[in-house]
Amino acid sequence: MLETSELASNRIRKILKPLEKDEPSLYRICFELLEKRLGNFLLRGYLARFSYQAVGSSGDWKNIIDFVAAVELEIAAMYYSNRIFDQKGGKEILSDPNKSFMAAVILRDMASLSLTSIPSVPCNDHLNIKNIFDEIDRVFYVGEYRDMYINVYSETLEIDETKMLDLYIQRCYEIDGHYFEKIAEISSVLANAKIEETAALKQFGKDFGIALQIINDIADFIPPEEGLGTSSKIPDDAYSDIKMGKLTAPLIFTLCNGSESEKETVTHALKGKSTSKEQLVEITKMLVNNGSITYAQRLARKYANSAKKALSIFSLETRRPLALMCVLIDSNRYIKAMRKYKTA
Repeated sequence: MLETSELASNRIRKILKPLEKDEPSLYRICFELLEKRLGNFLLRGYLARFSYQAVGSSGDWKNIIDFVAAVELEIAAMYYSNRIFDQKGGKEILSDPNKSFMAAVILRDMASLSLTSIPSVPCNDHLNIKNIFDEIDRVFYVGEYRDMYINVYSETLEIDETKMLDLYIQRCYEIDGHYFEKIAEISSVLANAKIEETAALKQFGKDFGIALQIINDIADFIPPEEGLGTSSKIPDDAYSDIKMGKLTAPLIFTLCNGSESEKETVTHALKGKSTSKEQLVEITKMLVNNGSITYAQRLARKYANSAKKALSIFSLETRRPLALMCVLIDSNRYIKAMRKYKTA
């Protein structure tokens, strides 16, 4: 799995080299998140490679390394934007959001330029790829808007559980699922895939991305003392969703199925009222023990299973590398961390 990440990491460092020479301080800002990711398992780059290989392309996947690099530069740009929207990253980062904004713009530009370096791609395909890549940004920002202003407690008081969940899944798709879907689609274009192969890979990417976002939302309820930060957020970013009034799967379950006391506890936090660290940890315990986390896990597993089903048109050997991605949905450190809050 790390072969893809190592080659992509080397390519990204090369792409950023001119910036390091021209303006070292700006380079350090842009590289801050990437430094934590490069050399580790790059999930989206992995999807790009194995979607390309799944259709039996006769070309060496290394010929699309510039696309793999672009995919990782783009997600870094998204993370920088999300830091601003979700007020994440710690006091030093939040004290000057302009730096995150600049990094997002620069890395997005570098991602776009990296696409133009893919060798032996016909002009029409280049144009198609550029249009798909531009769509990624548009849908991501629509999703961020929905996340901040529509998929929030204050705007959902009059809708039932089904509509609440539909709104949440739409947000998960726009923020994460759509990106995975389009990575698979671009890989299909580069590999000259058949229509049915492209459709299958797109469906896989879409459903897997939604499942992954649901798991990421579960992670928001892991107390900071667990120290489970990622390259895009630090442990102190915990509980940012509930503090900002955002509705995620565990909260939707409690609001619609919890006891009156549980509903009151969640509503208090969603309304932005003062909530201590101890109270937030109690919310985690409540969500684990009233079935809300289990509900979210099952929802994620539903989309992961749908993703794997989409790959059924490929041979077992061909689809295995992609199907392995779904292991992350059931077996990850966030789910394991939640177990300690389960009472007998």
